[in-house]
Amino acid sequence: MRMKLQGRFTLLLLFTTLAQVWGSSVRNWVLGNGPAAYLSADTPLPAKVRYHSPVKAAWFSAVCPGLGQMYNKKWWKLPIVYGALGGALYFLLYSQNEYVKARDSYRALVLPQPNPYQVHPDYQGYGPYEIKSFRDYFRQNRDYAILASAGVYVLQILDATVDAHLLTFDVSDKLSLRLIPNFRIQGFGFSAVLDWR
Repeated sequence: MRMKLQGRFTLLLLFTTLAQVWGSSVRNWVLGNGPAAYLSADTPLPAKVRYHSPVKAAWFSAVCPGLGQMYNKKWWKLPIVYGALGGALYFLLYSQNEYVKARDSYRALVLPQPNPYQVHPDYQGYGPYEIKSFRDYFRQNRDYAILASAGVYVLQILDATVDAHLLTFDVSDKLSLRLIPNFRIQGFGFSAVLDWR
């Protein structure tokens, strides 16, 4: 078991190191008609391959939801972000209002008289235990709505960050993957060749 964990940890460390090296070198590449050419630090990148800051996209989304998507020029994601946030916040406010009505109605029946609470018209004719079950139900829904709102907020930040990372990723039709049979004395295998032009 320990050997498996050490092997997985080593593989994860190797993968993250390669990802960081790849990410830092992508900024210095310009893909033209010929082979990839490295630029010096003083040479500005063309507008098509210009560096796009994932940190800036994350901060924009953290300050104002949807601003990171606008920074990434993914305008079609704005209705999704605001629809999800609006739905979660609506559910939160609705559950909070219903919770307060049920809580105050329950207190009006349970606390000794006189008390400042009154039974809400929606709960007329219900007993204290029934109102208590309504109160608990709406409190649980409110807590779920808080978690949903926080989840949508964090997801839109992650979306803007990942999108900014992948903005310069080459997805052209000129990418190809070829499998080449590889004959060796020890056995038979395949080699994968990634080619872009």
